[in-house]
Amino acid sequence: MIKQTHLCIWTTTVAAYLTYLLLPASANQDCLTILSSFTKTEQQILPSLQAKFAEYEICATFKFARADEATALLQDNRADGEFLRTSDYQAKVSDFAMMIAEPVVDGHGLLVTGADVLPSFKHLKGKSIGVMHGYVWQEKVFPKDATKSFIQDYKSGLAMLQRGQISGLLIDSLNYSIYKENYGNLQTKQVTAKKYGYLFLHNRHKNLAPQISWAITAWKKEFYRVSSN
Repeated sequence: MIKQTHLCIWTTTVAAYLTYLLLPASANQDCLTILSSFTKTEQQILPSLQAKFAEYEICATFKFARADEATALLQDNRADGEFLRTSDYQAKVSDFAMMIAEPVVDGHGLLVTGADVLPSFKHLKGKSIGVMHGYVWQEKVFPKDATKSFIQDYKSGLAMLQRGQISGLLIDSLNYSIYKENYGNLQTKQVTAKKYGYLFLHNRHKNLAPQISWAITAWKKEFYRVSSN
């Protein structure tokens, strides 16, 4: 009787363990909370990216947070990752987060002005230029002789530019391509070399990095093929 009981317990334990191994990663762990300061960009990218993550057994939810707030949340272990940051960001978060090697998107940093102002830092001396909180690439290119005007998001920044509340705006080419159709008579100038947008992952999840990189690679093949059709 004792042997049968031990056998029953052993069989149940092994079965439970095998069931655990066969479950997808999303069932074995809580969903990753990945923060993004983009709004409309998310609607273009995130649904299909989230679905591709699920195919690779990665449960992830994407939530909005202002860029500087997202950094603090990631550092305080209140978030698991951050979406669409350039490689410049790595030095800022290297103590607690890592960059996934496969980039999600690519583009350039742009300076945008109205039709009556040349898109040049030289012509914006002493003027107000819109920037986002906590964006490293914008901090690097911002001229010393201009004034920073912090904006909530790129949509409101472009609206401020159109109303003449700011004289220029720093924005990435991806977001500009999404919003520009609603704001006519604007001029642009490229102010950075080609940059890539990466997903940054908290170091406590570094074991998931290869899996996430594979998922991003697979997503890009499908997303850009569909987008080009």
